Amino acid sequence: MKKIVSITLLFALALICAVPAFASAGDTTVTPYYNNVTRLTNSFSIDENGLATISFGYTGRSGVTTGGTIDIVLKDANGNTVEDWSFTSTSYRYNNSVTYQLTASGSYTAEINYVISGSGGADDSISKTLTDTY
Repeated sequence: MKKIVSITLLFALALICAVPAFASAGDTTVTPYYNNVTRLTNSFSIDENGLATISFGYTGRSGVTTGGTIDIVLKDANGNTVEDWSFTSTSYRYNNSVTYQLTASGSYTAEINYVISGSGGADDSISKTLTDTY
């Protein structure tokens, strides 16, 4: 009887050790942890008439995030500034958008720079760059 149990346990152990370990095939993106912000929302598009629309915003932590500044620079393909905007919020969340009528076709870049403040630690300084073509 002991021999049968021993052989069964040995067989089970060999079977378990032979099964390879598999990693998840899910998203492997590492998301940094920020002190005062939990989410950013950014988009940049140019319609067929050359109207550029930049949408932006952040969501912080209620009771932690005290506000933020958002600076936006619209640049042409040569890196020249076409237009810039600056916004300040004293809320833990903020959403807005700006538009600009382009006069020349080409590739454009929207640079969105956030500085989000609060009691969660040092200010979060986050930059996003989006491109589109007209």
